[in-house]
Amino acid sequence: MTVVQNPLTESSAVALMIKLGFFSNGSKLTCREMDNDNQNLIFHVYDQSQNKGLIIKQAIHDAKQYAKIENSALLRQSIYVPHLVPKVVYADTDLAVTVLEDLSHLQIVKKGLMNENNYPNLSTDIGEFLGKTLFYTSSYALDIQVKKRLMKHVTSPSFWEENFFNKIQKIDNKQTLKVHIDKLKKRFFNSEETLIHGNLHIGSIWAGETETKVTDPKFSFFGPFGFDLGQFTASLILTALTRNDNQQIVLLNHIETMWETFCSTFSEAWEKDCLNVYKTNNCLERTLREIFADTVGFAGCELMRLANRSFKQKERAQKIGAKFIGHTKNFHTTKDIIHTVLKE
Repeated sequence: MTVVQNPLTESSAVALMIKLGFFSNGSKLTCREMDNDNQNLIFHVYDQSQNKGLIIKQAIHDAKQYAKIENSALLRQSIYVPHLVPKVVYADTDLAVTVLEDLSHLQIVKKGLMNENNYPNLSTDIGEFLGKTLFYTSSYALDIQVKKRLMKHVTSPSFWEENFFNKIQKIDNKQTLKVHIDKLKKRFFNSEETLIHGNLHIGSIWAGETETKVTDPKFSFFGPFGFDLGQFTASLILTALTRNDNQQIVLLNHIETMWETFCSTFSEAWEKDCLNVYKTNNCLERTLREIFADTVGFAGCELMRLANRSFKQKERAQKIGAKFIGHTKNFHTTKDIIHTVLKE
């Protein structure tokens, strides 16, 4: 893993923004570091005199590769859901830098939920985001030549082997569960169905009461439809496990609304723009059933992977994850998912 050579600081972020021409030397600028994780440096640069701000972020590890993947994915997603992804103002893959529209009026959902904030539009917005981006970058709608170009800017299979599937295998020693995990793993690597976000958890989503922006698709990959839905579902469940009963219900209801919105959005796009070769009897219904099964299975994988970290509800999360993976066929609706979480 390579690390960026010249990581930004608050002062160098300001200097770079002036050099790039976004602000003048005489501007009254402030800069603050925002919610950085171990993958990105994120700064908000603000011109007080012009009441104008921008976000500048820099990838830290394998910087050039992930910056290129993220920029490619954001630009593609902006074609279908421009209101749900941040506008890319500037990108430099050599510096691993991306400049985005100002998001400072929003909050990263993971942090907001820790402060018991409510995001009423979160699930409908994410359902729409997934319904449109996953359909329109799939073989059901995408020109094969465009798909080939997009596939040049995705994460490698070895990344997913090391950072996702290997970490699940280390948790559980039950042979029967390993068989199910291996099936999901095989499906992930052999199903180039659509351009998945690959990093769709509540730490990659910025939101307010009426606005949602999906960011950070730096692990984009051509894989199964259900992966992103499963990852988002798992992140809500993990948060719900640490909340009281009333707060749990609010968070778990987001799963149901997200799925319903996804289905309606995906179905509408299918009826309007699906290639004729796929418009056969029951193809849409069969596809949605398969997506739901994958959603449950990959949500289980994500729960088990993340539960391996320092987490108070580790054992409970692992039990739920194992049930999702080992008994996927018993799940037919999101109510089955919610019932399992509340029962365990």
